[in-house]
Amino acid sequence: SDMNDKLNRELAEDETKIAELERMVTNLSRESQDKRELLESIQSDKETISKALQQNKELKEQLGQLETRFVEMVSHTLDCVKKFIFEGKVLQNYRPFRMDHCLRKLIFVAIRCAILHYTFHANRLF
Repeated sequence: SDMNDKLNRELAEDETKIAELERMVTNLSRESQDKRELLESIQSDKETISKALQQNKELKEQLGQLETRFVEMVSHTLDCVKKFIFEGKVLQNYRPFRMDHCLRKLIFVAIRCAILHYTFHANRLF
């Protein structure tokens, strides 16, 4: 009977230890899964950030190209206006008609382009 009681106590202690070990394994398994999910999330975030940085770089390049074309367009428009003013003055000296209306329109377009150009650059500073 004493031997039986002793064996029963040892069995109960072993069962308690086994239950504790099973809880530990379950907890470790959950922690391992949580770590895996966290690593997957971090990797996904890294990929998203990398794509966003690449897109940002491409947009900056496109903006630079657009700015260059815009400056060229404004410069070309101003050159055209200067030529038109010069040719208009020359023609007015030799012909009886006036070109004031066309000249005003071209000057207006050139001024609007210049305003857009400076507005564009001012907005990029902020």
